[in-house]
Amino acid sequence: MTSQDERVSRDTIVEESTDQVAAASLFGGTISLTGGFSGAWRGYDFHVSGLLLGIMGWQTPATIANPATGFSTGYRYEFAMAPATLALKYVDEQANANGGVTRVYRGVGITQANINLRAKQYVTMDAQWMARRVEVFDSPYPSETEPTGDPAMFYNAVLKWTPEGGSEETFKCQEFTMNVNRPIDTDDFMIGSQFLNSLTYNGLTDLGGNITLSPSDWDKLRAMMAGTTDDTKNTLDDGKREFFGTVTNATSSTVLANAIPSGQLVIMLHKPDGTQVVGRITAMSCKLTEASASAQGRQKYTKTVNWRAVINNTSKFYIDVWQPA
Repeated sequence: MTSQDERVSRDTIVEESTDQVAAASLFGGTISLTGGFSGAWRGYDFHVSGLLLGIMGWQTPATIANPATGFSTGYRYEFAMAPATLALKYVDEQANANGGVTRVYRGVGITQANINLRAKQYVTMDAQWMARRVEVFDSPYPSETEPTGDPAMFYNAVLKWTPEGGSEETFKCQEFTMNVNRPIDTDDFMIGSQFLNSLTYNGLTDLGGNITLSPSDWDKLRAMMAGTTDDTKNTLDDGKREFFGTVTNATSSTVLANAIPSGQLVIMLHKPDGTQVVGRITAMSCKLTEASASAQGRQKYTKTVNWRAVINNTSKFYIDVWQPA
């Protein structure tokens, strides 16, 4: 890990009295345990440790063949409806007069995970978590397990975009982020205990992110503005009619369509030497929801688009990982 943090709140209950200027009494309420960590993306290690279960939900991952021949099978994760319960260990070597201490969080749920690809960097991941209980030990108990393989690198990551009804194309960009927000209920408390009752998803999972495009890119911005990359159409719903559109036949209509650019997004991650695919992220249906462009002086344009995934019975989201050979 590159960074880690943890927070403990006792959510105190305050008694307010008309004859006192401050709290008349103070009691412990529910206990809230939250934190986060960040580091290099190592998909297969996240499979072994169970972190992918925490992000994607409880499941038995399917086996999946490597895109290239001669490599062992890997594992496929897709979104599940029930959260996976994890354990998380933090070791503080400086505490206890440099003797070291350990905290083990139990009943851990991953509430957010972000994957980031940036030019000139290895692929990174950061996550936020919540936990039900914590155990503390006045001695350090570090893990001795070494990571499997190296981080995925920016220079041989491959991004593919297949517009709806179009052909696959390379997605040139300077930065790509994917944000997974899993809304675990943080207020599931019951009479009789100060601890969280259970881990339960309570709302819509939000999957999306943003992309910083190449300064020369135009198609994505054009599609956001005009609804199409067709250079014969110069405005959104060109040739359509507001309020009075009609359908003439199966191929002719002046009714507004209000098209949003959409397509499939695939990210391929490789070993640093480029000899093996070690990860693949697939969003079968994405919508481009916002776009912006800015320039200052004679500096190059900065162009960005925001995207959001659609997940249903036919449009899936997968994370595939393979053990580095």
